[in-house]
Amino acid sequence: MLAIEFNNEELASKVVVESLKNGLILFYFLFTKTAVRITPALTISEKEIIEGCEIIKKIIGTTVRS
Repeated sequence: MLAIEFNNEELASKVVVESLKNGLILFYFLFTKTAVRITPALTISEKEIIEGCEIIKKIIGTTVRS
C-alpha cells in the first residue's frame, strides 16, 4: 500500500474522481483528505503499474496546468 499526499483537498479529490473515469480505482487515505491511497493487487504486473502511474501523472499534469 502506498499513499500520495497533495497540497490540498481539491487536488486529491480530482485525482480520485478522474482516476476512476480512467479505469484506476484509488481511495482517500483514512486519516486525511489530502492524501490518496494506492492499493494494487498482489498479482499486479509491471505493465499495469506503469499504466496506473501514467494515469495519475496525466491527471496531475492537467490539473496543475489549469
